[in-house]
Amino acid sequence: MVSCVRDVEIDLEDLPDRIVLNASVCPGKEVCAHLSKTWFIMDSVPDFELSDAKVRVYVNDEFQGLMRNDDLPEDSIHSRGQYVLPGCFVRQGDCLRIEAEADGYEPVSGETRIPGRARIYEVDTLSYRSSAYYAEYLRFSVKIGVETDSYYRLIVEQILDFRKGDSTRTVTSFRSLGGYSWYYSGFSVDYEDPVFQSFGGSPITSQMDGRYCMGVFRGEDLVNTNAIKVSVFPVEYSYESDTLSLDVHYDVRLLSISEDYYRYMIRMWRTALGLSPDIKRINRVSRCRETRCLLIGILGMDKPILR
Repeated sequence: MVSCVRDVEIDLEDLPDRIVLNASVCPGKEVCAHLSKTWFIMDSVPDFELSDAKVRVYVNDEFQGLMRNDDLPEDSIHSRGQYVLPGCFVRQGDCLRIEAEADGYEPVSGETRIPGRARIYEVDTLSYRSSAYYAEYLRFSVKIGVETDSYYRLIVEQILDFRKGDSTRTVTSFRSLGGYSWYYSGFSVDYEDPVFQSFGGSPITSQMDGRYCMGVFRGEDLVNTNAIKVSVFPVEYSYESDTLSLDVHYDVRLLSISEDYYRYMIRMWRTALGLSPDIKRINRVSRCRETRCLLIGILGMDKPILR
């Protein structure tokens, strides 16, 4: 095959760096946030650290204090830019607002309301084989208690405990199907229940919503039932030999999330598929879209462990 090649020079406008504010907040834990700055995608060495900002916290419009930088020099796991307000906690129904500013940057702010609590009452399991790939699946039927005007996310995590003598190694797997392919590798979760395909659009994209949005749904979409279904594969089994043993269990979590969290997950899915979300949905994601920040509320979780 022969083709023509033409070099095209693109004049990219220089844009100023902006503050990026991210926070996932839930009751029982101190209010924390992560601050960074935008960087150009073509940079060979990303420069996104921002550790000298002023971060203010408001709960129900009352000023709670300035967050302190919580970076530890010996911490090699978390990225730099961690902030915390010691002694500051939120409760169900609280309205949380975080404002951040730094020299040379436009200030940003984000606001969310802490949602209500969710309950898992019972989990049933069923093993079956897929007619398409003849692979073994494990289906979870999760009976839950939700409010119709609230938003939720269901997560299934596979936990493998390997033991050899006195040594133990734990391997955790949490993954959503990333789309259609001829084969799958690693642990995957199939959000098959119709409640996860309730975002509208074409029939084709609706079938992929559960996979891309990773288990978020609205309470009002749970119609005529209090049980939702998800399947996982491949299925692992516990075993024990003379030299090695494996203990397999599953952690099922139901998170009560804010509307901001729900809208964010939908927007990320539509962006991944190259779709243009309608303006109403974008505007409802958050008031801080223009200033690059995400502030979401989570109210704990209910999580039975299945072995």
